[in-house]
Amino acid sequence: MNYYCYLYLDENGNAYYVGKGVGRRVKHKFNRSKPLPKPELIQMFYFATEWESFECEIELIAFFGRNQDGGQLDNVCLGGPGTPGYVMPEEVKRKIGDANRGRPCSAKQKKQISRKLKGRKLPPETCAKMSASRKGKKRSADQCRRMSEALKKSWAKRKAA
Repeated sequence: MNYYCYLYLDENGNAYYVGKGVGRRVKHKFNRSKPLPKPELIQMFYFATEWESFECEIELIAFFGRNQDGGQLDNVCLGGPGTPGYVMPEEVKRKIGDANRGRPCSAKQKKQISRKLKGRKLPPETCAKMSASRKGKKRSADQCRRMSEALKKSWAKRKAA
């Protein structure tokens, strides 16, 4: 039994967090400022398949309820695969964006992003907005030179292939 669902209990025996794990790894997605409970205050449920452990997690969260829904659990999600029910606060989104802005990507990351974006179709209104934002802007001579060099390299690679 490789998959499991766990229930954290406080000193009074009240449940305060439900999670799902696999192997020896336990995910601790809740407030990390809280210490982990003693081993005797962790209730484990073992399963043969991952979907069974997800089902158990969903059912336990529904049974005890989340704090934000008037229940007793510190869980921010409804359980199961992914993070259903979690809404990231705008302040957190801004902090993540600020931390990642200007950070250089490795060649591997660039290839992954390129592969992910290839072939996607943007809505016509998005294309119109992008076009309008660029209209009337002049490029510097340096920008034009770099674009020209990049296009020449691209065509040279295509001819060689």
